[in-house]
Amino acid sequence: MVVEGKLDMSVGAFFEPASGIRRTPLFRFSLMVIRPDDDPALRRTSTTWSALKGEPLISLVPGSVVQQFIDKHLARAGVFVHRRAIFNYLDTMIAMVEAGEGIAVIPSFVSPACRNRKVVMSKLINPVVNVDFSRISLRGKKLPPGADDFRHNSRTDIYYNGSIMSIFFPKEVFLTKGIGRHKEKLASFEEALRDAKIAKYNLVHVSSIFPPHCKVIPRLKGVEILKPGQIVHCVLSRNAVNENHRLIAASVGLAVPKDKTQYGYISEHHTYGETDEKTGDYSEDLAALMLSTIQGVEFGS
Repeated sequence: MVVEGKLDMSVGAFFEPASGIRRTPLFRFSLMVIRPDDDPALRRTSTTWSALKGEPLISLVPGSVVQQFIDKHLARAGVFVHRRAIFNYLDTMIAMVEAGEGIAVIPSFVSPACRNRKVVMSKLINPVVNVDFSRISLRGKKLPPGADDFRHNSRTDIYYNGSIMSIFFPKEVFLTKGIGRHKEKLASFEEALRDAKIAKYNLVHVSSIFPPHCKVIPRLKGVEILKPGQIVHCVLSRNAVNENHRLIAASVGLAVPKDKTQYGYISEHHTYGETDEKTGDYSEDLAALMLSTIQGVEFGS
């Protein structure tokens, strides 16, 4: 769409050269090999391309530009591999590696999908093959105001440590609450958002996973980081009523594992005829129950 003039610029990883395109690198990734985590001897930070010879390879379909890029470097390294299976999606490949069906070569920007899989990752070396995540635009075309700010903010907001882009993994969250009263339901919700100090953001509802390595911060600190109009992801519990003296409540509960490398749960609960204290206790118990199911322990034990 950039080439067609429909977009001023775009971002992504590009595996093939294109004439007339200007690339401004934002981040650098590399090719990795993943194996099933069933042998401690294979838990190493790097692996040579030559070590892949004869290995059963799980790969993407031949028409995939990612797979074509990988195959090109396998050929350059003189590595012959036995193709065990071919799939359309990277997630499916990772699952098959976890099941012990073979190994796979992936770009490191996919590694967040491996975090909760029983696989080990090693950087491929001799040579290291890099993949740049870039901003692209047409050569000779003047970009609109704000393009440079976009590049700067992308570098600032997307933290890359070799495997994780924190735009997909929140580093900090805060808890808040609010109450609104108005004869119109929508207006009462707006009043509740204002009371919670989050009315000036574009809220996107997400499901109930508390990310690994995430930190709970005070609300005041959280809203200082955000900007009006910003897209903000949230787990939201809400309730409303149009009856006099009807008791209602809404709550979220948070369960965080002791091991910060694991994910936790955020539960949502809203009810009628219960106090805020009872509703809060129930939502906390619900989050703790969900966490216990992945830890293999009985809740309350």
